[in-house]
Amino acid sequence: MADDALAILNGTELIAPGIEGLKDIHIINGIFESGRTGEVVNL
Repeated sequence: MADDALAILNGTELIAPGIEGLKDIHIINGIFESGRTGEVVNL
């Protein structure tokens, strides 16, 4: 969080923008779904 605050204060880009975390969650949800159903999950 400190990096986020510094980026806001300095007007610089975030190290890890929120969209990257959202992509990761989407992939992890696909992994769980595949494990639960035994099927291939297209992301």
